Amino acid sequence: MKQQISKNQLKSMSDHIYFVRDGIARNLLTNHEPFAYNAGVYGWNFDAYSLYGVVVVIGYRNLLGEPLPYDAVKTADSIMHDDRLLYPDKCEQIEKILTDLCESLKREG
Repeated sequence: MKQQISKNQLKSMSDHIYFVRDGIARNLLTNHEPFAYNAGVYGWNFDAYSLYGVVVVIGYRNLLGEPLPYDAVKTADSIMHDDRLLYPDKCEQIEKILTDLCESLKREG
């Protein structure tokens, strides 16, 4: 179950925080659930995912961190739209992309 979290609480959780606008990276995170969300006077701002030592924030407002590299998002989308693969195979391939991406982001940042 997601818990509400403040921006400051999230900042203190990790040195590796990346963001992406809502609706763009849903295929990349298909196997994961957010651990927290942020909301304010205008409603929901973002969801936060903890992935292999990296926090990924997806939402509309008050996004934290650096932009998530878009090439991994594009690759996950193309895998999800490949009709030749079964869903479990798609999820497995996307998870491999995600683990490689997170390891790369931890080394760079």
